[in-house]
Amino acid sequence: DRRDELLQQGQQVVRSVARSSSLRDSAEPLSEQVVAEAHSGLRQQFDPEFGGLGNAPKFPQPMSIEFLLRCNLRGYDGALDMVTRTLDRMAAGGIYDQIGGGFHRYSVDRVWLVPHFEKMLYDNAQLARLYLHGFQVTGDETYRRVVTETLDYLLGEMRHPDGGFFSSQDADSEGEEGRFYVWSWDELVEVAGEEVAEALGAGPEGNWEGANVLWRPSGEGEVPEESRRLLFERREKREHPATDDKVLASWNGLAIQALAEAGRALSRPDYVEAAERAADFVLSALRREDSRLLRAWRDGRTSGPAYLDDHALMSAACLDLYETTFDLRWFREARRLAGEMLDLFRDPDGGGFFQAGSDAEALVVRPKELLDNAVPSGNSVAAEVLQRLSLMTGDAALETAALASLRPVGDLMV
Repeated sequence: DRRDELLQQGQQVVRSVARSSSLRDSAEPLSEQVVAEAHSGLRQQFDPEFGGLGNAPKFPQPMSIEFLLRCNLRGYDGALDMVTRTLDRMAAGGIYDQIGGGFHRYSVDRVWLVPHFEKMLYDNAQLARLYLHGFQVTGDETYRRVVTETLDYLLGEMRHPDGGFFSSQDADSEGEEGRFYVWSWDELVEVAGEEVAEALGAGPEGNWEGANVLWRPSGEGEVPEESRRLLFERREKREHPATDDKVLASWNGLAIQALAEAGRALSRPDYVEAAERAADFVLSALRREDSRLLRAWRDGRTSGPAYLDDHALMSAACLDLYETTFDLRWFREARRLAGEMLDLFRDPDGGGFFQAGSDAEALVVRPKELLDNAVPSGNSVAAEVLQRLSLMTGDAALETAALASLRPVGDLMV
């Protein structure tokens, strides 16, 4: 839609600036000042009433909120308040599926009420981790509930029988956007009663185009589980939105990380098992006979060679599995993927990593993705993975490579 088009245009401008700045390394050291300026910039964008960054349309931006959590751990004033306000309002909003769990793509308004109803694997994986970290810092049980409901949604609706995760679910069903998710006042009252309908922000006139998007406008209290069960069962009888059943290596890496970390932190062995099955699927179904990682799989057919973000995110996922299970095969896979990343994508002259491998079709310009977008950029994840591996192995060359990948964007880290 038009909002997506405008967002993409803006991101293209940002990427062009990043590419031009990557022609020279930052002259400034990567110091605490970078963190302080980034924190200050986010404070200026923060919506103190409804949380999140900016105005409508409002995107969750989990990486920015994760950064604020880390600012809180470093003692930055107000960082945790920005995190909790955002997490509270998103969890109470229509952007969160109050009946079935999981997050829609973004909110068309400032208050998180009306979403674009598409559900993306990458959003839900990143937001599950974000709410897990919020729970670990605050102990807020609502955050724990959001984690489990979101991951249970992925396991129930977005998983291939062999373990990999699908890409997305459509916004539309029966030819109408949001039809699967919205309710008439009469049906809500019939199933759950007038008190529950009002608690879910509904009214006889509707709150969106004559229908009701379910949310908790006050942000307080919880809907009784029995009522949610009844509403879920009624909704299951509707025609479901279509699912994009491509399995992407990079997005599966995000899901594996979320499941492995949540399984470890919440004592959920079923999440750990699901993470291992997904990793096994990607590392078998999405590999060529020569072991080259591939980008996508669908119904037994694969796409071309994987990109930098596929290698980086799957390497990070394998590290998280190793830290969860202490199974050395995951550590070996993480090192193998990181080694391939260095061999295929590293820029020995300008620092950092190219998006396409050296074995890919030759391009006039070999691009680098330096800035995070809806998912983390390959360069940022590569830097994290290499630093983690350096700490685990004592290999200083990995840390040097990680810092080299950060240096080209040092001037942009504000």
